[in-house]
Amino acid sequence: MLTKSLPLSTQTNLFHAELYNAPLQIELMFKEIRKLLDK
Repeated sequence: MLTKSLPLSTQTNLFHAELYNAPLQIELMFKEIRKLLDK
């Protein structure tokens, strides 16, 4: 994986960023799924 070559602090920051963004990503995903289902 790419992250193994990064410094640990960067990995941690990326991990926290992903956790922080997860609800937003999930919300967007559900919106896309609803669009597909509505057709």
